[in-house]
Amino acid sequence: MLAFWGARDCTEEQLAAETYKPELKGALNTDLAAAAARRAMVVRSGPSDMRELREAVSDGYPAVVLIALSPHILGRKHYVTVKGVDAAEGYLLADYGVRPDVVLRPGPFPRDWRSAGSWALYCWPAERAPAWASAAEDLRAGVLLEAAGRTSPATEAYRRAAGKDPGLWEAHFNLGNLALAGGRGTEAASCYRRALAIRPDEPDVLNNLAWTLLESRTGPEEAEDLARRALEKSAPETAAAAHAAHTLGSVLAWRGKAAEARAALERAVREAKAAGDSATATEAAKALEALSAGK
Repeated sequence: MLAFWGARDCTEEQLAAETYKPELKGALNTDLAAAAARRAMVVRSGPSDMRELREAVSDGYPAVVLIALSPHILGRKHYVTVKGVDAAEGYLLADYGVRPDVVLRPGPFPRDWRSAGSWALYCWPAERAPAWASAAEDLRAGVLLEAAGRTSPATEAYRRAAGKDPGLWEAHFNLGNLALAGGRGTEAASCYRRALAIRPDEPDVLNNLAWTLLESRTGPEEAEDLARRALEKSAPETAAAAHAAHTLGSVLAWRGKAAEARAALERAVREAKAAGDSATATEAAKALEALSAGK
C-alpha cells in the first residue's frame, strides 16, 4: 500500500525490519500504522466496516485489513491489501500474501474480517486527502504540508478541517500562524480570536494573538492582558513560558513600561534556557539590549 502511494523506504525488507516480531511470527497493527506515519502519511487505523472499506477502495484508496484464517478456532490471522471493488457483484480484489489479485467474495470475507476484529489501515499522502477524511485527518495533513514548506495546500487543509469541525481550535490556530507568517496580521488576529473563543486558556493562542497586536501596533492594553494571561497559563521552564515572557516584555517596552519590560525579558531568558529554547533566549537577550540602549 505504501508503494502504491510512492512512499519512501518501503521495500519488504525495510518494512519487515521495522514491524516483524519473531516471537509473534507477524506484526502488530500499531506497528503497521506507525510505519505509515513515519513516512509522512495521514493514517486511519482501527475498527472499520464494509461501507467504509468499499468507499475507500472505490475512490482509489487501498486498505490493509486483518482477517481470520479458517478454521477460526485456531486463531490464525493474516494481513490482506484490498485494492479493488466490483460494485455490481460485491467482490473485492486483494493482494493476499504473495498472491496478487485474489477475489474476496461477499460471503466469506466479511465473516473472516469480523472474526479478526474488523481492523483496517487506511493511509494517504497529505496532498491527496479524500473527501471523506475527518477533520482531525485534514488537520494532520495540514501539519505535514506545513512542515514540508507547502503553505498554500496546508492552508487549504486547515480550512477543510475547520469547515468540518468548527470547534477544532488547532485548525484556526494554525491558520493564524500561516497568516501571521505571511504578513496578514488582520487575518491572523481573526483566526486566533476564533481559536481563543474555543480554547480561552490556551497559552500559545493567547501569546500569538498578543504578538500579532504588538506587530500591528494595535490594542496595547489588550495585548498586555493577553500576554500576562499566556504567561500565567504556561507551565514554568517550558517554551510556552519563554515565548509568553518574551511577548510580555516586548509589549511592556512598547507601552513604555521599561522596568516591567526588563523583568519580563529577563524571565524570558531564564525560562528559555531552562526549556532548551536557544532561539527564544537569543531573541529575549537582544530585546534586553535594545531596551538598555533606549531603542
